[in-house]
Amino acid sequence: MKLAVRDFGAPSRWGELDTETGAIAPLEAPGSDRKEQGYFMRLGDGEVSFCAVSGKLMLLTSDAQVGLADSKVEVKGEELRTLRVEKDGELVLRLAYPNPVNPPMELDFTMAEEEDFDLGLFVKNVLASERRKTIMLKKWS
Repeated sequence: MKLAVRDFGAPSRWGELDTETGAIAPLEAPGSDRKEQGYFMRLGDGEVSFCAVSGKLMLLTSDAQVGLADSKVEVKGEELRTLRVEKDGELVLRLAYPNPVNPPMELDFTMAEEEDFDLGLFVKNVLASERRKTIMLKKWS
């Protein structure tokens, strides 16, 4: 299946996600007949997509397809962040990536939140809220 996804850090940039391989091909801004179905961002060595596939929130990389229902997601670290996803007590995805929040948030006087720059943190925060999970599924399904 192919999904239209937006770059989390540069929303005017689009990609076409192949849900079978996790690969993202460049995509011109889709027409009004095609809507956003997820986000992608480079985290560490590769692109990571956060999207809805068949009504379920997923994280996709070139190496993994992780269903996020009943998953525990944590993000730790300052300079180097680690995104960990556990399912049934087993580690199913671990990504290390440089903190994309630069400058540090304490030096940012805008109304931005740290999760606005870090897809891993955004995923963690969405999954911590039933309301936000419902909103994202409705938006992308």
